[in-house]
Amino acid sequence: MTPREVYHVTKAKEEDDRRKWAHTSQICALFANAHRGKGKKAFRPVDFYPYEVEAAGPDLTREDIDQLREELEFPL
Repeated sequence: MTPREVYHVTKAKEEDDRRKWAHTSQICALFANAHRGKGKKAFRPVDFYPYEVEAAGPDLTREDIDQLREELEFPL
């Protein structure tokens, strides 16, 4: 196999894996929502989709942003 063929096979495998996980995350969200307690937050498919974690980034709180602002000395 040439490097180009390896790249295309790898890319096709990843796309297939993402498609399968999209389906699986839908099923997981449906199952979790059917069995969640009353008044609890509803699950979304993205909560079970492992590829979205990479793109989402960290959750920043107001305290984190204030600390960054102080460190970088941005006045408001």
